[in-house]
Amino acid sequence: LCMTLSHACVYARDLARARQGSIKAKEGGNIIVLLLFIADSYLQDGAAPLRRWHSRVFGKSYGIKTLNLAVVNLLRSRNYSLRLEHSELNAIYMSLLAVSWEFPLRIG
Repeated sequence: LCMTLSHACVYARDLARARQGSIKAKEGGNIIVLLLFIADSYLQDGAAPLRRWHSRVFGKSYGIKTLNLAVVNLLRSRNYSLRLEHSELNAIYMSLLAVSWEFPLRIG
């Protein structure tokens, strides 16, 4: 989870720099969720398909075709490159890992 979040954070940072901060709050939240989907798909062999994210996260807010187009546009904005350098990830990953140890998830 921390690695997926780390990738999504770097993708979001890069996108914000490219758009020079011109992302509205609602749009930004949706973009973050799609970047999480992209990062999860990149890192996990058995990642959930977009249609599942659509039904569980977006519901009726956006159609699946709209989400597909948004994912393609986000991938295009990265020149279809999802691999990140260790130096880009390390600080974010270590911070998220520290928080996860401080506030462990309790299941059950």
